[in-house]
Amino acid sequence: MSFEGTESPASIITDLELWHTSTGWSQCDNCKVHDGFLAEWTSLRVCVQETLANLGFGSGSSIRTTGHSLGAAVNNLAMMDLEKSGWHIEESYDFGKPRTGDEVFAATFNSMFWGRTWRVTHSRDPVPQVPPADLIVDWHFEHVYPEVFYRGSVSKGHIICSNTDDSHVNCAEQYKDLALDLLNTGDHLDYMGVDTCPVGCKILEDEDVVV
Repeated sequence: MSFEGTESPASIITDLELWHTSTGWSQCDNCKVHDGFLAEWTSLRVCVQETLANLGFGSGSSIRTTGHSLGAAVNNLAMMDLEKSGWHIEESYDFGKPRTGDEVFAATFNSMFWGRTWRVTHSRDPVPQVPPADLIVDWHFEHVYPEVFYRGSVSKGHIICSNTDDSHVNCAEQYKDLALDLLNTGDHLDYMGVDTCPVGCKILEDEDVVV
C-alpha cells in the first residue's frame, strides 16, 4: 500500500509552518496529530479498507506500506489505524516525512512498530523539518524513529539515528534552518536516486519501471 506525496514541496512547507492545528485522535490515547493529515486519512480510510479486502487482504492480513512527503505522514496514521483494526503491518518505509504528531504519538508509534518501519531522509530535505517547534505555536511534534539518513547518493552509504538527540548531531535535524528551507526542495524530490516529483514518477511508469 503506497500513499502519494504532494505535487509541490514548497506548498507543503508553507502550509505546515503557518496553517492548521493539532487535534486529538481516537486511535491514539492522549495523542495530538496534524489535523490536515488526519482529515486526509479519514477521507481515504473506508476506501483503503474495502480495497484491501477486495484484493484478498482483509483484516488479519499482513501488508507492507510506504509513502513520500504528505503521503508518508498519512501512511503513519494508516498504519496505526489498520493495525488496531486487525491488519498486521509487516514492514514500512517512509521518505521525506514531515512531523506527524506530538511526543505521545511518536512514543506510541515507536512502541507499536519498532523494527518494522524506517523513516528515510535525504540531505537537506526541508520537509522533515516541519511543522517547526519555533514558529507561532509549538505543538510539541516529534519524529518517529529509527531514521535512515542519506547525506548524498546511496553508494555513499547511510547513517541510522534512533532518537532526536542523535538526529541533531548525525542525521537530518542537524540541517534545521527555516530561513533556508525553500532553497533545498531538490533534496525532497530525490530519494535513493529516484526522481519523486510527479513528472519523474510518470517517466518511470512509462518505462515500465516498478517504483
